[in-house]
Amino acid sequence: MSVSIIVPTWNGLRWITAGLQSFERQCQPDDEIIVVDNASTDGTPDRVASDFPRVKLLRLERNFGFAGGINRGLVAARGNVLILLNQDVVLRDGCLQALCARLAQSGPAIVGCKLLYPDEQTIQHAGGIIRYPRAVPDHYGYRQLDTGQWNAVTDVDYVTGAVFAFDRTVWHAIGQFDEGFFPANYEEVDFCYRARAVGFRVIYEPAAVAIHWESQTQNTRSLGYLRTMERGRLRFVLKNYRSDQLVDFWKAEGEFVPSVPASFARDVLASAYFDTLRNVPDITPSTLSQDAGRAIITHLCDLRLSALRSTEAREDNMNDQLQPIPLAVLHEHDFRSKVPIVGPLISRVRRGLYSLTAKWAMRVLIEQQNQVNAIIAQRLNENDQRLREFDARLLEQDRDLTHLIRTTAELQIQLRAQLRSSSSPVPGLETPGTQAPVSPRP
Repeated sequence: MSVSIIVPTWNGLRWITAGLQSFERQCQPDDEIIVVDNASTDGTPDRVASDFPRVKLLRLERNFGFAGGINRGLVAARGNVLILLNQDVVLRDGCLQALCARLAQSGPAIVGCKLLYPDEQTIQHAGGIIRYPRAVPDHYGYRQLDTGQWNAVTDVDYVTGAVFAFDRTVWHAIGQFDEGFFPANYEEVDFCYRARAVGFRVIYEPAAVAIHWESQTQNTRSLGYLRTMERGRLRFVLKNYRSDQLVDFWKAEGEFVPSVPASFARDVLASAYFDTLRNVPDITPSTLSQDAGRAIITHLCDLRLSALRSTEAREDNMNDQLQPIPLAVLHEHDFRSKVPIVGPLISRVRRGLYSLTAKWAMRVLIEQQNQVNAIIAQRLNENDQRLREFDARLLEQDRDLTHLIRTTAELQIQLRAQLRSSSSPVPGLETPGTQAPVSPRP
C-alpha cells in the first residue's frame, strides 16, 4: 500500500522543517512526500528544496488556497493512500501507520486523527461535528485534557484537513476539493459530506496522534479570517442542504443575526452575505429550479439588510446620546496662597508682579487660544455631521449595489434554467465538485 503525503504550504518557513522531519521518519521506501507551495514569500520552498531532497516540490505561480494546493498535489500523487497534512503539523510516532491500518481495515474511507495542542496534553480535535441547522463547525474533545476519554474509533461528520487520509477510490468517486472555499475553511467539511452521501465512511482514529500549531498561517481573530469562515459556511450550506433543511437554516440564521454585536453584523455577516449573493449561481447545484434560486437570493438579501439594520439601530442609539464637543475656555490664573496670616499679602504681591510683567500679553494669548479652540470645536462638530451624512449615503449606495447584484444573480439563475430546459450545456455555469445532501444529526 503506497502512500502519497501532500503538504500545501504558504509562508510556513517557521514550521515546515519540524513537520517534514516527522513525516519522513514514518515514510516507507515506496512512499512519497509532495509539497505544494502557494507562492510563499518567506523562503519556504527554498528551504524544502535544500533540506529535503527526497520531497517532490511543486512551486505554484500564485496562491491557489488550501483546496487549490491539494488538488494540484493530488494530480501529481501516485500512491493508493492519499494523506493531506498541514505545514504546521508534527506527527507522533506511529501516526501514519495507524491511519493506513484503519483504511486497510475499514475499506475505502476518510480517516482523521487525534490532534493535540503544542502542550501535547490538550485536545484540539477528536473528530468534527457540524451543528445543525446553521452548519457551525465544532470538534469533539475541544480544549479538554486528554485522559483517554476520546480513545474510541468513531464515525463522525468530518475530520479536519490538518491530518486527512483517504483512499484514491474516494477521490475518483467524488472529485476534487472545491476551490471556491478560498483561501481555506470548510473545504474538508464539504469533501467529507460529499463522500458520506455516496456511502463512504468518515472515521476518527484515536491511535493516530499529531501535534498541531492551530491556524498559524492565519490570525483566528482577524476580520479576514472571520469573513472567510462565514463565507465558507454559507457556501457549504447552499451546496449541500436540501430544500427542507434550508427552511430550518434560514429561520435559525434570521434569529442569529440580531443577537450578535453590531460590528460583527456589519463587518463580517453583512460582508459574507453579500459575497455569497454575488456567487449564488456558481455555488448552488445546476439542477436548482428558478424559483428556488430566487428564494435563496431573497433570503440572503433579507439577512444582509437585517445585519445592516442592526448596525444602524445601535449607531442611532449612540447618536441620540452624543453631545456636541465641549469648548475649552482659558482663563487667567487666580493667584492664591495657603500660607497662614501672610497668605493674602503673598497673593497681592504675586498679582502685582503678574500685572507688571505678563498680564496684558497673557490676555492677548488667552483670547487667541480661545478663538482657536472655538474654531477647532466647530470644525470637529461639522466633520462629525459630515461623516454621519457620508455613512448614510454609503448605506444607500450599498442598498443600490445589493439590488443590482440581486438582479444579476436572478438573471443568471433564469438563464441557467432556460439553458437546462433546452438541454444546451454552457461551460462555466456548472458548479465545481459533486453536490450531495446533508443529513442533519439527530
